[in-house]
Amino acid sequence: MTVHRIVMLDFPEVLSDAEESQFRGLLDAAVLEVDGFESYVMGRNQSPGGMKYALVLRFADQAAHDAYVPHPAHAAMGEFLRPRGFTHQLAVVDDALTIG
Repeated sequence: MTVHRIVMLDFPEVLSDAEESQFRGLLDAAVLEVDGFESYVMGRNQSPGGMKYALVLRFADQAAHDAYVPHPAHAAMGEFLRPRGFTHQLAVVDDALTIG
């Protein structure tokens, strides 16, 4: 069963276009490096208030998700985001979503 990781991030400042591009590059690398990490979508909040970014990561199954969590590609994202203040607010939901 497909597993999705929904991540909402907030930063003290919106990332620059170059920083967003760098982060997308890290996500692209993770899709290539982590077996079963199938795809992702990422967007910047267009409404006032709320968290600044949302991501939905798609994994082939629970085993693929579980392999992603300790993977160096995942750690690299944290290393990139941490100095930019991503721990300001972070919310993660891991679930098998049912599309109705």
